[in-house]
Amino acid sequence: MPQDKELPFTLDQAIIGVVGLGLMGGSLALALTGKCRWRIGLDSDPVAEKAALKKKAVDELAPHLPGLVEKADLIVLAAPVRTILALLRELANIHPLTNGVRVVIDIGSTKSDIVKAMEGLGTGYAPIGGHPICGREVQGIGFADPLLYKDAPFVLTPIPNGSSRALAGGRSLVATLGARPVELSAAEHDNLVASTSHLPHLVAVALAQTASRLPSAAALVGPGFRDTTRLAASNLEMMTDILLTNREHVLEALEEYIARLEALTQRIREGDEAGLKLLLAEGRRGRQELLELSKGEK
Repeated sequence: MPQDKELPFTLDQAIIGVVGLGLMGGSLALALTGKCRWRIGLDSDPVAEKAALKKKAVDELAPHLPGLVEKADLIVLAAPVRTILALLRELANIHPLTNGVRVVIDIGSTKSDIVKAMEGLGTGYAPIGGHPICGREVQGIGFADPLLYKDAPFVLTPIPNGSSRALAGGRSLVATLGARPVELSAAEHDNLVASTSHLPHLVAVALAQTASRLPSAAALVGPGFRDTTRLAASNLEMMTDILLTNREHVLEALEEYIARLEALTQRIREGDEAGLKLLLAEGRRGRQELLELSKGEK
């Protein structure tokens, strides 16, 4: 029976339900091995479900979402953003027969729409938004890694007037995964990741498109190209959801980035060596400062 609302949340005694058994959900489930009472998995792909069982990422498969909800103390929604929104609509219509309040956390890459949808869940749920700042360009349970979350920032975005149980459950999960908690509002989160996560993906896509127009360039592809275009190989559904659900902030980041590119273009066009060096130095300095600050957050 799920833990009562009045009792403190204890993850080591909790039954965890993971909805979505790809790279992120599978890695999370693997990281919880031996650290919770039981792990229940659910995925729309039967092949992924069987692979998760074989990999021992979960202890049991749920037949459907209501079956998982009935047993779980904490429900993790590990799917693309718009799939998470659909799952939240389903949860709002599921009324468990057993007592207890289920903590619900997602690991979607944008938060405003999700947190708003979480406000529509009933009293049987204690929701909180989440976003681990980690991942890989590869996909699927076959690439799941229990250390994927270790030392990564993990953003928690409480809903307005959210419960202490939800926050306790989110913090407990983050600590158990070995990640670093960062608590922000949904709006703050979406504004920041537009520049640090979503814009880099678009830059990688544009760079890959530009270089691939010259097939003969393949002979000269080196580490720099591989590193800077890695994100272009990311899951298409996931990235489309991210860009469309964080449209306003992404467009603002793109406008700023284009202005920076135009400034560099102008210096090169004019042969302005001093001005070009100034902008290059500014970029190098900005990168170094951000990386140093990120180390200080650890």
